[in-house]
Amino acid sequence: DDECCNSCEEVREAYRKKGWGLSETQIDQCKREGFVEKLKEEKGEGCNIHGALEVNKVAGNFHFVTGKTLQSSGFNLLELLSLQDQSYNISHRINELSFGESIPRIVNPLDGVQWVQEKPNGVYQYFLKVVPTVYTGVRGHTIHSNQ
Repeated sequence: DDECCNSCEEVREAYRKKGWGLSETQIDQCKREGFVEKLKEEKGEGCNIHGALEVNKVAGNFHFVTGKTLQSSGFNLLELLSLQDQSYNISHRINELSFGESIPRIVNPLDGVQWVQEKPNGVYQYFLKVVPTVYTGVRGHTIHSNQ
């Protein structure tokens, strides 16, 4: 839209906003910045994810996936990295997964769960039901949270 993209990230963001896929090997800015080479150097590295996610009180889902997501015509699409033909390993461990303020002595069902992927590539899914919970301590302190 009449704006110049000076970096690979700016080009990628412009494509993302349009809902277009792209191959970084075709973009001059990405070639100049060595984007594909940087991705190849990161091959085999793992991820640590920590954060918070705010959701509505309706049925829904969230995903952790390789690559980046795109919004297009109301659908979420996955922009696969230019190395998509390579295998990936989604083995993982969930140290803690909670929904809301911490409740004393409550252990969440997925805390400490580990899954090891034995075949190249794959998908792993968890199906959860989040239940609203009111905890009242012996001294009357109340916590509104979820399990």
